[in-house]
Amino acid sequence: MLLELTKLNALTIVEEPIELANSTKSASTEAGTRNTDIIYNSLVWKGFKNPPPDVLIVIDDVITTGGHFAAYKRMLLENHPNTRVIGMFWALTVWNDEDEDEDEDEDDSLV
Repeated sequence: MLLELTKLNALTIVEEPIELANSTKSASTEAGTRNTDIIYNSLVWKGFKNPPPDVLIVIDDVITTGGHFAAYKRMLLENHPNTRVIGMFWALTVWNDEDEDEDEDEDDSLV
């Protein structure tokens, strides 16, 4: 992805043109909705303070089904239809001691 960002000559402008009007439960940890329309209807367009660039990168902590990204992208494109919207997602897995003990018993030859 870094190569792609370099090709785009990305300029870093951090803005939050969309706000969450109604809190929704996390789909991955709280059995919340993954329905894009429900998520979309919980969002409010606030707009940009600066003119938006031709390419917008939406950063989210994790992608499960993509419902939140799809809702954000939809709202961004409704307000700026000629903008390219890219999603960037990452996550961290935290292992507890019990999980590490189980891993020790597994064959590491493929690692």
